[in-house]
Amino acid sequence: METTGPGIALLAAGCLFGGLLVERVLLAIRWRPYFRLGFPLGQMPVPVARMPEGAGETRSVKWEVRGDEVLFWAEPGSRAAPMGLHGHVQLAPARGRVALHVSWAPPWSPVLAALWLAVLGLVRGEGWLTVPVGSAMLVGIAVLYWRSAVMAARELRWAFVKGDE
Repeated sequence: METTGPGIALLAAGCLFGGLLVERVLLAIRWRPYFRLGFPLGQMPVPVARMPEGAGETRSVKWEVRGDEVLFWAEPGSRAAPMGLHGHVQLAPARGRVALHVSWAPPWSPVLAALWLAVLGLVRGEGWLTVPVGSAMLVGIAVLYWRSAVMAARELRWAFVKGDE
């Protein structure tokens, strides 16, 4: 395949959609390392009285308790949270309550695609165009998914305390 013009665009599109497919499989099988790789929320939800159990769903995400952590993800096809949002909540006993340490992540394929676009543009001497476009993509992804992660953390906390108070 050629490395200029439509050839590189087709290669990039194939990598992006292939990556999204792999990520969907990782979400479906609930592969823990994929859920753990993420960013801290930056906000600490109020502790809950007891450890949550089982699985459930909120308006925007589904969740499943695994030992001392909760895996959460946006259900594909749901419009309440952007596709690919996922993360985990580390449950830590603290003074008779359970602290919630939330981390979140977007789907990694678009993030890697934006980085790849910027780097490839720099290598080809077109960084003046690709770096701002890639940067705008990264900022947009970060803001959209962070806001959705904050909403999901609030909903998860509410689901964990529902019935206790």
